Amino acid sequence: MMLTNEGNGRLVTSLPPVHVVMAGYDKLIGTFADAMTQLRLLARSATAQQITSYTTFITGPATPGKEMHIVLVDNGRSEMRADPHFKDALRCIRCAACANICPSYQQVGGHAFGYIYSGAIGLVVTPFHHGLEADAGPQSLCVSCNACETICPVEIPLPNLILDVRSRVVEAKGLPWLKKVIFGALARPRLFDLAVRFFSIAQLPVTRGSNYIRPRSFGILGRLPGVRPIAKLARWRSLPAFAIKPLRDRVKGQVSPASRATVGARFSSPVITVCYFAGCMIDRLFPEMGEAAIKVLQACGVQVTFPQKQNCCGLIALNSGDRADCIKMARQTIAVLEQALEQSKADYIVGATTSCVVTLSQDYIRLFEDLQQQEWLQRARALAAKVMDFASFVDHVLLANGTKLPVRKSDGKAGEVIVTYHDSCQSINCLGLRSEARHIIQEALGLELREMPQSDVCCGFGGATSIEHGDVAERLMNNKLNNAGSTGAT
Repeated sequence: MMLTNEGNGRLVTSLPPVHVVMAGYDKLIGTFADAMTQLRLLARSATAQQITSYTTFITGPATPGKEMHIVLVDNGRSEMRADPHFKDALRCIRCAACANICPSYQQVGGHAFGYIYSGAIGLVVTPFHHGLEADAGPQSLCVSCNACETICPVEIPLPNLILDVRSRVVEAKGLPWLKKVIFGALARPRLFDLAVRFFSIAQLPVTRGSNYIRPRSFGILGRLPGVRPIAKLARWRSLPAFAIKPLRDRVKGQVSPASRATVGARFSSPVITVCYFAGCMIDRLFPEMGEAAIKVLQACGVQVTFPQKQNCCGLIALNSGDRADCIKMARQTIAVLEQALEQSKADYIVGATTSCVVTLSQDYIRLFEDLQQQEWLQRARALAAKVMDFASFVDHVLLANGTKLPVRKSDGKAGEVIVTYHDSCQSINCLGLRSEARHIIQEALGLELREMPQSDVCCGFGGATSIEHGDVAERLMNNKLNNAGSTGAT
């Protein structure tokens, strides 16, 4: 069966006296019914057609006297089939839906985002077909947005497989020295805490008291060898500065529950207690976000605890292919949160950073499944059962139980506040969240929400990818800002 949108395929398979078919044995399909299923999947997923323009069935030589030969190519496919994870990639039907939806691919195209096979599936199969070295560069363009997994018609776990490829690249080539230093510090909580506090002071000549390192903040300092790389990162964007006072310092003694009577909360059940997991970004860079989230929870009558020993969840190391340090941080985080749950008798672990929520609720389980460490796997599953993101907790637990959010009355005219909303990659692609935040904005807060175009497309952050491939990140960011600006949101 040959599927094309041009007639050339029929021409070249019927005119020559000898027809040689070369294909991987993953193209073999057991029955005609299976072939029809694949036909429907392929056309729909590749070009949004019900059927391709040319669907050709070839059962043998076109006419007597002509020849047809079929050559099945292995080229690493048997190795893939023997791998418990990568064998899933052999289900690929070559629809390229993963490339169509990939934000990085849309910016750089297949010549950069791939070797011979491009797109997300290309990053997965290239190590087997052409060697790991051929994939070392292209795989770094993946921003780990997980969009490809949501669109794949045969449900190949592409994001996880790309991370597996990335970890193999790190095993073969090692981590860059800067990442090695950073991840090594992250895996040692006390060292990391001291380092961040030191840099929060050392950055003052550049930040001048601001919360951001802006493109022109460096001045002549940007020419110094040790400062030049950071100045280059801030060439087209403002970088968040380390908070002088992280969230863990700000909330000491301030995580007691508010009085229910003062906020009008209506609970039929006892007071809810949550452990708040901040994550590095909120704790060290945007503590005001954490303070705001905790204040909302307290104002709704929720008792909030903040485990002071919480550290990085390990996501940054995992996304960079450094499984060794990720495992250390995963074990640390599980142990700290287990202790916090035991001491506080908390009902939930709530986080406002959805990437960290995904790590706690999904990545840890997969990590320890791969390692076949049953004790840690059980502990990871028990922890995951308690984890919720902030928006889901407010919408599904608080609002669903009749809690009224304490809304500050606006001094402006009705309809003056107009908001738009960006769906972060992990929230929509991993947690499946879409209505929760919108319900809070529109129904609970009574604000006008104007949807931006492509609200669920990556903003370009992508963790370390935005540092390593700043040109790609800049394009994605500009697209997002233009889409947000087009709504007229205030």
